[in-house]
Amino acid sequence: MAEGGFVVAICQHGGEFTSGPNGNLIYKGGEAHAVDVSREMSLDSFKDEVSKVFHVDVTDMSFKYFLPNNNRTLITISCDRDLQRMVDFTASAAQADVFVISRVENRYALFYLFVVHVEEPISNIS
Repeated sequence: MAEGGFVVAICQHGGEFTSGPNGNLIYKGGEAHAVDVSREMSLDSFKDEVSKVFHVDVTDMSFKYFLPNNNRTLITISCDRDLQRMVDFTASAAQADVFVISRVENRYALFYLFVVHVEEPISNIS
């Protein structure tokens, strides 16, 4: 991906996973918000944006994603460079699945982020 690249993460929360007709997981229900993720964005800024759109504390949340064409190993995003790699690695993919997992009151809360690629940040689209 060229310097200055970005993706748009469609963040969903409050729904649930169900099995699709071909056995793949489908996320249904809940709220959905779009978040720009630039290559230059820090992990703290990304977490802050997710926190703001869903009004949740992301302090103890874990961000993970699948590499394109590999739905076996979740890759952890734990620093700024990891977030840059996620943008780079998913640059040529039609989509990327990103999961945000949090342990809340002895339960796990799951956010599902669906990454799409557009020509310019959504904040620039009128």
